[in-house]
Amino acid sequence: MNQQSPSRSPKRTTVRTTITVTKFSEHMVAQRENADLHQDLLKCQAQNEDLKNVLIGLDYKLQVFNDLKSDLQQHKDMLEKSEAARLGLQQDLQRTAV
Repeated sequence: MNQQSPSRSPKRTTVRTTITVTKFSEHMVAQRENADLHQDLLKCQAQNEDLKNVLIGLDYKLQVFNDLKSDLQQHKDMLEKSEAARLGLQQDLQRTAV
């Protein structure tokens, strides 16, 4: 009789693992791409925040500029009225002096 003894294990066959390694590599590449995209997103968000702060600052500067422009116009108007009143007083003085 030519039977295998029960203590012997059956012969094992080797299976290639290239598919698993390839999927793992693809997974690692995808993770790296996702990490890169996340970093790019964070950079863009920081740039947007910076630009938003610049716009807010420029808006404040524009408000100050407009306030100064308004003040200047008020002072010009007051000066014109003052000069007109001075001219009127000058003419009154000349008329009464004669």
